[in-house]
Amino acid sequence: MKTFYIFLSFAICFGACKKSDPGIMPPPAGNNIYVAGYENKVAKYWKNGTAVTLSTPSFNAAVNSIVVAGNDVYAGGYEINNNANPVTVAKYWKNGTGVTLTDPASITNSPEITSMAVSGSDVYAAGYERNANSIEVAKYWKNGIAVSLTGSSANSRNARINGIKVIGNDVYAAGYEFVPRIDFGVTYYVLVAKYWKNGVDITLGNTDGFGLSNATSICVVGSDVYIAGYADGNGLLRKTAKYWKNGVSVNLTSQTIFEAEATSITVTGSDVYVAGYETATSTKVAKYWKNGTAVSLTDGTRDAVANAIVIAGTDVYVAGYELSSGFLNIAKYWKNGIAVSLTDGSKIGIATSIVIAQ
Repeated sequence: MKTFYIFLSFAICFGACKKSDPGIMPPPAGNNIYVAGYENKVAKYWKNGTAVTLSTPSFNAAVNSIVVAGNDVYAGGYEINNNANPVTVAKYWKNGTGVTLTDPASITNSPEITSMAVSGSDVYAAGYERNANSIEVAKYWKNGIAVSLTGSSANSRNARINGIKVIGNDVYAAGYEFVPRIDFGVTYYVLVAKYWKNGVDITLGNTDGFGLSNATSICVVGSDVYIAGYADGNGLLRKTAKYWKNGVSVNLTSQTIFEAEATSITVTGSDVYVAGYETATSTKVAKYWKNGTAVSLTDGTRDAVANAIVIAGTDVYVAGYELSSGFLNIAKYWKNGIAVSLTDGSKIGIATSIVIAQ
């Protein structure tokens, strides 16, 4: 029997009708706007448009998730040191002070924090880390103690957590795992969306043929579990943006679109908001969907990416980036469709996460 692997790379983007950029706007009364990301490989976040730098320019680092709990700001991501043999460590910063979660001497584990949650005095940082067999293991750290969700068997395959939520005593984590498929005596591995509740995995989509799927974000409201992501049912890389509610799939785009992804989800009342992107011809357009109806954030003249969405009262905030020139990007967020730039476009700037807090 022959075996081969399907390796896929993923880009996250958003878009549609372009608005003028008024620059940094004051935060809403009584609220602060925290946006996390990086600029030129330096981990940072912006509070009301003012940058807070977390890493040094000599290191390669990024923030993928930000959480504000009381007076404390938690920013999770990774950092690569600048030694002769560079080492990646999964870490988060609490009020600017770094907390390293993985072995700073290992050059093979290549870990990363993709999502964070704080529940009471407990801090959860989720992502992945390679094991001794070079397999990416989906895991989270609770107060620095690792909990592995995959990788317990010798034939385990790559897996990651992309989002984590903690509700009471329940820990929910969404992501993917490569699973084996066999066609005509040939074994191949396909990316499959799933989530874990207290360590028990639930598969979400596209488990046959070459169809791939990925869960990118999770929101839990009462007994309902909402998960954003995408799927490709025909193996032609025509990815459909979608979300699952309690395991039932809701498509946001059509498979006639070459590529679309849902990257973030939040629910307020009876309204479901999903951020993502959809390609227009060859350009990624940043957008979000409210109850399935698309709202475009860019006009399609330049690639744009939206990575996170949050609702504060009647205001809709979406964080991401838009191409400026060449390979350079402007980190930005949109408030009710109006763009606010956080960087000037002269470097690579990405906004990955957004929180509105007192």
